Amino acid sequence: MASPPSDSSPALMAAEDLATQLAALQAELVAIKAESTAKVSSLEETIGNLATTLRSLGNAYIPIAVVPHQPKLFRAEALVRIATADFDPALVLAAARAALLSAFGFDARGLAQGVAQSEVIAAIQPVAGVVGVRLTRFTRADVATLLPEFLPASAPQSGPQGTILGAEMLLVDPLSVTSLELWP
Repeated sequence: MASPPSDSSPALMAAEDLATQLAALQAELVAIKAESTAKVSSLEETIGNLATTLRSLGNAYIPIAVVPHQPKLFRAEALVRIATADFDPALVLAAARAALLSAFGFDARGLAQGVAQSEVIAAIQPVAGVVGVRLTRFTRADVATLLPEFLPASAPQSGPQGTILGAEMLLVDPLSVTSLELWP
């Protein structure tokens, strides 16, 4: 399986470019991880309060940008071989789905953290009763291939008209985990 991108990855280069731009402006960027269940008005208020607090405690001549993360869903579908003589396949598949949701849910992911195929397999493999895993789909909407070895997540970037886009957070699509099926 592939390892995460090398030091010259596009995400890292974009982050370094943004850091260079911010350094030239002598600015600081704070990217925050905010739950998707938060109300937009509450999130905007939180960001505003955080920015105000940071500005009041920091140097008035150094601009601060506080931006929310960008949630991005990836699909993970697989065939799961189960020791059917000893385990109920329905229970094992349910546990495998729960393991994926836990390993790739909001609380387990970091900003700009990509996902490798091997991580998805490693999340399913330790479930009691699982003998083997074969990914059949591993992708996100903006990736052309169905089974890339690694799905990158972008660091904060410069956006249109001088805006700053927050870092991406890759989360498993809850609908895709229902596509874990018994491997005959």
